[in-house]
Amino acid sequence: EWDHHDILFVQPEYNGSSHCSVSARLVSIAPYTGRKETAVYARDVLSGIVIRCEVFIDKIYRIKIFHHSVKLDLDGITTLRAIAFDDA
Repeated sequence: EWDHHDILFVQPEYNGSSHCSVSARLVSIAPYTGRKETAVYARDVLSGIVIRCEVFIDKIYRIKIFHHSVKLDLDGITTLRAIAFDDA
């Protein structure tokens, strides 16, 4: 679920063994007219707990990527942490 269907589209990403999504891709669908704010909700199917994630849509001027591996395996899976910066 998500608020503001006019500015954001949520595309669930499924793993091969489940009907539940394990992650989601957020896509801005509105023309850029300045920073926008909305919310995305995730529900755990077993417990029913809902998590609300605040989402900001803005132009990105710089990205900083962090990883803990000495070497990145481009054919494997690794966890990266990314921080995006606006012009403020």
